[in-house]
Amino acid sequence: QAATVSRLAFAKIPFVSEPASAVAYFSLRSLARAPESLMAMLPIFALLIISAPYLLQMNGFAISPLVQISIPYGIVFVTMIGFPAFLFSSFSYDRDGFRSYILSPVRRSEILLGKNIAVGLPTVLSGWFLIGVAQIVIPQDSYSFVATLGQVPATYFLMCILGNVISIFFPLGLMRGSMKPVNAPFLPSVVVYLGILVGPAILLTPMSFTAGLSMLFQWTSGTSTTWIYLLLSIVQLAVSLLLYFWSLGDLGKWLWSQEPSILNVVANIPE
Repeated sequence: QAATVSRLAFAKIPFVSEPASAVAYFSLRSLARAPESLMAMLPIFALLIISAPYLLQMNGFAISPLVQISIPYGIVFVTMIGFPAFLFSSFSYDRDGFRSYILSPVRRSEILLGKNIAVGLPTVLSGWFLIGVAQIVIPQDSYSFVATLGQVPATYFLMCILGNVISIFFPLGLMRGSMKPVNAPFLPSVVVYLGILVGPAILLTPMSFTAGLSMLFQWTSGTSTTWIYLLLSIVQLAVSLLLYFWSLGDLGKWLWSQEPSILNVVANIPE
């Protein structure tokens, strides 16, 4: 078991640096041990429970065509209020371990990248799982299905930008074993919770635009134009990815300058 852990810890994630891979692996292990991870899964469980009568097609639980159109938006929204909530207090879950990041000779942009990868893995997998379940019960055409799958990482990249900014400039100390702020100033608390609840709704705007534009073409032409939704989703994914990596440069510099204040907030938490 120790050999397996060591092999995974020093394995390099494709297309990213070794420091970012190490940060991602150990951040993922930290999230797996954190009780807060169970809270991050509550929106997903709640959606499955509420939609169970519709998924099982029980008597009296029919889904209207108008509601079917909004199902992909609901799935992506629920996905973004789950595990991505960790993005808005990225360093609160390192606790005393945040000192190791300060002392490490690693670019701060790689620390952010690694932590975003760690949160992104359960985010994308949970989103794709929900989309797959919906596809089995209420199938979309293949273009719309693939486009909706792409919307999960596309929206997540935008969430990372917002979450990184809030984590750096509005650090929040959380009590161990809970998501309760400890000695937190009023402004950071409000900003973090607004980011968690309002951020996903705002960042779903590109998805609404791409899907709405495809529907507009369909209504005007009278033919299926879901391929436009897929094409626009690919463009959206590429733009979101470019914006994310472009933001890492400045965010890394800001993290470097804000490290002392972040450490003072996240490391001095009473038991």
